Amino acid sequence: MGANASKVRAHMDVAAAVTLRDITDSPRTATATETAISLSELNTAYWHNDEIPHGMFKVEVNVSAINLSTNTYAISLQVDDTLAHSDSPVTIASYNITTTGHYVFLVDSKSIPGLDSDSSGTDKWIAVTTTIAGTPDSPTITYGAWISRNVGA
Repeated sequence: MGANASKVRAHMDVAAAVTLRDITDSPRTATATETAISLSELNTAYWHNDEIPHGMFKVEVNVSAINLSTNTYAISLQVDDTLAHSDSPVTIASYNITTTGHYVFLVDSKSIPGLDSDSSGTDKWIAVTTTIAGTPDSPTITYGAWISRNVGA
């Protein structure tokens, strides 16, 4: 039997414009929202319709370590019209994390304005939130998250 090539589910894009959480960041030990990134909402174009021009895109999350002893974890995608996610952020998708591995969110940019209808007129921002609950027993989760690619209009 010969050597097998390694298998990779998805390549991580390390560009700051698409990185929702760097896989090399310290493990999370409490509920937290990561730094948001811009979805490049078109609000200064001549039609001023606040469109997010990406169609359907993937957000990938790679959970590399987790302590599940008495802890529960959820990873959510949130959108808001402020970078700080301080103006009523809205959860658009969520997974309960039950094991290490690769999780994929499919996001339809056309649905975002309907889910988060308030608009400051400057941009729409997406962030990852980690929720840690249960009976805390040294909770830790290590993961990276990024927007990987457009999958259709």
